[in-house]
Amino acid sequence: MARLLQFRDRAIRLRCADRRVQKGPLDGSRHTSDHGCGYLIGAGVAAYSAYQSGQAQSANAKYQSAVALRNAELNKQNADFARQNAAYAEQQGAARERDAARRARAVIGATEAAAAGNGLDVGQGSPLDLREGNARIGTENIQAANENGRRTAEGFRRQAFSFENKRAATHFRRRATMWPATPRPRRDTSERVPRS
Repeated sequence: MARLLQFRDRAIRLRCADRRVQKGPLDGSRHTSDHGCGYLIGAGVAAYSAYQSGQAQSANAKYQSAVALRNAELNKQNADFARQNAAYAEQQGAARERDAARRARAVIGATEAAAAGNGLDVGQGSPLDLREGNARIGTENIQAANENGRRTAEGFRRQAFSFENKRAATHFRRRATMWPATPRPRRDTSERVPRS
């Protein structure tokens, strides 16, 4: 950078020292022509501007790379959290399933106790129908608790998969910007020998 500025300054001094004295168009006064000096200054400013633009683009690329790396780390953490949440959801589903089974047994036991307390035979008639109905409802509640836990865990697993894909895409984009792909050379097909 310093050498570029030194070269520019030396060129300006040499060009400006070589000014020609000309007569003015209207008043006859003498003035110096510094058009060449202006062009030289413009070229120096343009070169310096191009250099600064390259530096800014380099800094921007480094910043974008750092942001992409941080996003990849965050996506990995989010994927880990989603997998943990899936495990917790499975545990909660199993606990809710156990609770639903316990409630179903309690309702069936209370129904049998009430029927027996009224002197009814719990093995036949309406008390039996009531017991079977409560057992069916309890089974449905157990299955619903199991299904809800399974679906919640599956949702978290899919979320983890999505975060892993985002992380992989971020790494791919980061590598693509760092090392652009070079075109593959084409094979010459004109010299192929036909098969007989």
